[in-house]
Amino acid sequence: MLPLSHPSIRLPYMYALDRKGLNHLASQGVDVREYFRPSSEEDSAKNFLFREHMLAIGDTIILSLQFVKTDPSFRIETMLHERFFKNHPIRATDTRSGRDETRTIVPDAYLAFVHTRPDGKEETIPVMWELDRGTEDQKFFRRRIRAYIVFLKSRAFKALFSIENITVAFATTKNHNRIRQMREWTRKELAVTNEPSWLSQLFLFTSLPENMAEIEPRQLFLDPVWYMPYDDESLVSLLGE
Repeated sequence: MLPLSHPSIRLPYMYALDRKGLNHLASQGVDVREYFRPSSEEDSAKNFLFREHMLAIGDTIILSLQFVKTDPSFRIETMLHERFFKNHPIRATDTRSGRDETRTIVPDAYLAFVHTRPDGKEETIPVMWELDRGTEDQKFFRRRIRAYIVFLKSRAFKALFSIENITVAFATTKNHNRIRQMREWTRKELAVTNEPSWLSQLFLFTSLPENMAEIEPRQLFLDPVWYMPYDDESLVSLLGE
């Protein structure tokens, strides 16, 4: 393991796999990046925003694991971290008015939950995660939304993950004003190409406390704490009915 520390700021400990660890994963059939340079990992860790973002992604994945551990009717079938998508970015193409539009996305995480209903039938609920720290301005955020619009309309997820539907979940560690802002920018981008209502319903937004340990996992995944772009009144559940 490669310990990553900051020379002047006291932050939570972070570690990265060193070459020995990466080689071990590769021997187990795990797809890992070939490039590795300790100095690059250390330089990235000195970037405060990078550290906070990576910790938020890790905390979200931990919450997901805690949730399925406490609710046996759910399990995680597939889990992919941002590092996977940095090595394998998703490219999607949608044709509109006779012209192709191609966009690339690198999600923060992808988790496919499987829910076993009381009648024994199983339902797969795939979720693309985007962890927002409130640092992106409108231009960059809307660019991200546009890429997801192309991804969703092209149904690229069907071939990539062998699924029939997907949800794009934006969770911010800022306050509800940031949720309002993200939803407003999403509506504006959807309006540019007059997208149908079904597409807007695939985007969900919620807020997370700065300290993820304060979250009850079941609340995040099953309680109606998620906003859609257009509905200010009716909150929905991420994985529940």
